[in-house]
Amino acid sequence: MTCILVLAPFFDSKADTLNSLGVAMALICLNPFSVTDPSAVMSVCAILGISVIEPLLSAKRGLKPHWVRF
Repeated sequence: MTCILVLAPFFDSKADTLNSLGVAMALICLNPFSVTDPSAVMSVCAILGISVIEPLLSAKRGLKPHWVRF
């Protein structure tokens, strides 16, 4: 995922979490045995939950992270 963040400016593309996760999943799918591996599935679900679901829940509850001061 770090390679995507570093190489994205060279391709005039936005480097965000979901793009990196998509490329990582494409690489994982190249090996058919790793698709059914529970650790791969839980890792993808954890990153997806952190990057998509948690901000929605925090916005709904009106919470801000402690490092936001404005």
